[in-house]
Amino acid sequence: MRWFALTIFLSAFLLFQVQPLIGKYILPWFGASPSVWTTALLVFQVLLLAGYAYAHGSASVLSNRWQAYVHVVLLAVVALLLPITPAESWKPDGDSNLTWRIVLLLTVAVGGPFILLSSTSPLLQRWFTVTGVGRSPYRLYSISNAGSVLALLTYPFLIEPFIPLRLQTWVWSGGYAVFAVLASVCAWRLIKAAALAPPEASGAASQDLPEPTARSRRRNPVVVAADEAPGVFQVLVWLSLAACGSILLLATTNRMTQNVPPVPFLFVLPLTLYLLTFIIAFDHERWYFRPLFYILLPGAIALAFRTMYQLEMDFEVQVACYSVVLFICCMCCHGELVRAKPYPAHLTLFYLMVSAGGAIGGALVALLAPRIFNAYWEYEIGIILSYMLIAFLAARNLWRTPAGGTHKAGPPGNKKLDQRRGKQRVGGEERACPAYNRLRSFGLGGILLVTVGLGTFCVVNNWEVFKNYTDNPGLLARSRNFYGILEVTESETETSERHKYSLLHGTVRHGFQYRHPQRRAVATAYYGNRSGVGLTLRHHPLRKVPDRQFRVGVIGLGAGTISSYINDRDVMTTYDKKVNEFIRYYEINPEVLALAEKYFTFLLDARERGADQDVYLGDARIVMEGQLERGQAQNFDVLVVDAFSGDAIPMHLLTRECFKLYIQHIHPEGVLAFNISSHHLNLYPVIHTLAQQHGKQACFIRHVRDLQDNSASSWVLVTDNQAFLLSKVIREARTPVGEEENEKVEWTDDFCSLFQVLK
Repeated sequence: MRWFALTIFLSAFLLFQVQPLIGKYILPWFGASPSVWTTALLVFQVLLLAGYAYAHGSASVLSNRWQAYVHVVLLAVVALLLPITPAESWKPDGDSNLTWRIVLLLTVAVGGPFILLSSTSPLLQRWFTVTGVGRSPYRLYSISNAGSVLALLTYPFLIEPFIPLRLQTWVWSGGYAVFAVLASVCAWRLIKAAALAPPEASGAASQDLPEPTARSRRRNPVVVAADEAPGVFQVLVWLSLAACGSILLLATTNRMTQNVPPVPFLFVLPLTLYLLTFIIAFDHERWYFRPLFYILLPGAIALAFRTMYQLEMDFEVQVACYSVVLFICCMCCHGELVRAKPYPAHLTLFYLMVSAGGAIGGALVALLAPRIFNAYWEYEIGIILSYMLIAFLAARNLWRTPAGGTHKAGPPGNKKLDQRRGKQRVGGEERACPAYNRLRSFGLGGILLVTVGLGTFCVVNNWEVFKNYTDNPGLLARSRNFYGILEVTESETETSERHKYSLLHGTVRHGFQYRHPQRRAVATAYYGNRSGVGLTLRHHPLRKVPDRQFRVGVIGLGAGTISSYINDRDVMTTYDKKVNEFIRYYEINPEVLALAEKYFTFLLDARERGADQDVYLGDARIVMEGQLERGQAQNFDVLVVDAFSGDAIPMHLLTRECFKLYIQHIHPEGVLAFNISSHHLNLYPVIHTLAQQHGKQACFIRHVRDLQDNSASSWVLVTDNQAFLLSKVIREARTPVGEEENEKVEWTDDFCSLFQVLK
């Protein structure tokens, strides 16, 4: 057994190491959106399904000897495609369909090895039943999931911090070569066992596997005998339970990364818990104690609805709550899945249906939900479907023995066991015990009562939120795409001077504009006159230079508020001259541009004042790299980094390599302005470290919320322009920082840790 266990363990380890590895590799290419990981998970689930389909087809059609030959040849062919490093040509342009581009990229880069690795567990379990007749192969599935969990836990703590990203792909490829050798050893053992077996046993369909014991039938009444094909209902149960678990996995990941930049740890944590439930459930049925989890499940659902819309809740507490809910719900789904597992003769079909259910759940979240929902409803739907499915199976288990029903009894059995199963023997018949009838009625009534009470709690506790999504007169627009959910809302309509439109990304407001004609040019939100960026744009020394174009770059369009500073009349009066000013935006989400032009007038008003402005669609880093390759350094006097993924700047825009790119695009006396306003993260140490490495100073300016309803903001200005830093307005606005802000926190493309900057 050790060769099979070692091979299955290594295959699972490599299978789940490649997921965060390749996800981290391509995350910056696609704007660091949570949808990158959701789409990647869908691709991995589809490839897993392909691997299980290959295992099932091979075991069903080919003889043992030919299964081994074909598998060894495929292992050798795929080895020729290594390493798995993605080509730079896969980086997207602004107009490409990002979802399908990710699908093609992952299929080409890791599709071959992923399929063979994913087929290992079911295929080698099948081989094990031939070489080790009489021993259950299902524990090998727990070994497989243990390897998966170990891979996920070691990646963010042992692999990512110490091994450069490109080298990781080579190390992984070396691991695949070792796996191929071990799998070939198992194939040789299968060939050897097939040679010793009688001729009639060489076909896969005629394997002489032992029948299930009486004890296994008592413990698992839905077990399928070796000569009995699973029914349609049982297959649907497999699919439904697996799909619910998959929906919860992807939807929980979306929830966790809604307001913080996506990082490997936030991808790994839900996936680890998801796999951990597989390990516990498949190791032994006793670990899934139904009464306990039937009690915990309604509490988990209530906790989920209590957590979803608590914006003031600490990030760590939110993650903990989501993790608890995911674990309990998946434990119920996978525990019931194990209860419904077939006899080993049908295990490849069982695993095929489990992977198919996972792929279906992934497709519903990654492909269907963004097209039919304009909010993240899949999380609520996932936990509700899980509860309804578990409640249905529980009610069905209680209902299976008819109240007072009788049937012909079999051979006499254990009297105490019969009582535990709710039966009593009267003459030659079995009858349901009256006590069991009462227990069954109590159980069915309890399920109904809990369902009604839980539904009432969820509706009452979140009624305002539901009403906001279904009947909100202040909602002007809501859209959802690859980059998340955008909303435009209207508020304070009763007062003309305070009447405003706001732009929200998820739960975070990214700008607003007053509707009154005399106030709509006022810079608002994080960009007020006393904010870090406001002071920079109004008092930069290069803006006073005659006959010189003042150039501003902005990463992140938002509502276009910064355009209010271009050709600003107050600045013109102060400098007593007509200046030629230019502004260029970099915006990855085309929907932001559409909403900014339709509902806000910052861009339009700037054009009417004669401002020269452009909007480049695409990830700012990729676009700016392309500009450098074409010899088009922008020479910005001010470069504003204001792109947000939820509540903070995406991490790939704050690495050492990206900072070097910024330096190449700004004037020697220019200023880099970083908006680090965040409820959850303190990004000052990251930027301060980058500034020191490039011989520049970091000036921290915190602005509190004022009477003009400008939001509290935190900005870091990076420059070595002493005339700017020593000017009176900057010296007065500068905010002192403590020792912890001056700690060295270095982020690179190879390693970024969210834990270093959590508040």
